[in-house]
Amino acid sequence: MKQILSIVALGLAVGALAHEYIKAPAPANEITMPTPEWREKIASLAPDQPTAKPEAPRRILLFSLSTGFKHKVAPHVADAVKILGEKTGAYEVVESRDVEIFSPDNLEGFDAVILNNTCPISEKRDLFFDVLHDPVRAAELERSLLDFVVAGKGLVALHGAITFQNNSPAVSEMLGGSFHFHPPRQTVTLDLVEPKHPLLAAFNGKGYIHSDEPYLFKNAYTQKNFRPLLEMDVGKLDEKT
Repeated sequence: MKQILSIVALGLAVGALAHEYIKAPAPANEITMPTPEWREKIASLAPDQPTAKPEAPRRILLFSLSTGFKHKVAPHVADAVKILGEKTGAYEVVESRDVEIFSPDNLEGFDAVILNNTCPISEKRDLFFDVLHDPVRAAELERSLLDFVVAGKGLVALHGAITFQNNSPAVSEMLGGSFHFHPPRQTVTLDLVEPKHPLLAAFNGKGYIHSDEPYLFKNAYTQKNFRPLLEMDVGKLDEKT
């Protein structure tokens, strides 16, 4: 049976799964473009080697096009992904904003795709169509990405990327859900579902409290056909904040 590994599952927390919490510093009032100093800091914090050494060189497609809402953190995400690859040697990054990169011939050269806050225009919620205005070609590119993942390749959808084909049942199934809504930015509490999982090693067994836009999901999410590693306590959310 297909399994989806979700770093964060936004659902009802049954109870406090971590007894201690790491509290992130308060965010800046204004998000600015990455500076050389910021990049140097990220590079100093990045590990020297990957947790798991790849058996072969990995090539990653970092796709950063947004036709709808522009998240100001997208450039920071892109730089962080590149720095991690460069310092650890775990992967090579190719960044693109051209939707034709998703054609089968182009995707063939990649081991994984990272969707960096790829928000489409509202209502239709189809990023491929936003660019092409051709429903047939848009559907072909979506199918190409689906086939890429079915073939065993990787996919990471970061924050706003959950919306990029939001009305597609197949993409919702692949990602484990579709964007429903989010209340205003507020303090979010995350509990560790699997504290000993390698992907959660940085938390040292502690939960995480930070300021964020807490996304809530719909469509395939209701099937709970995924394996959550972190869980948000929605009981602590304030929809009117």
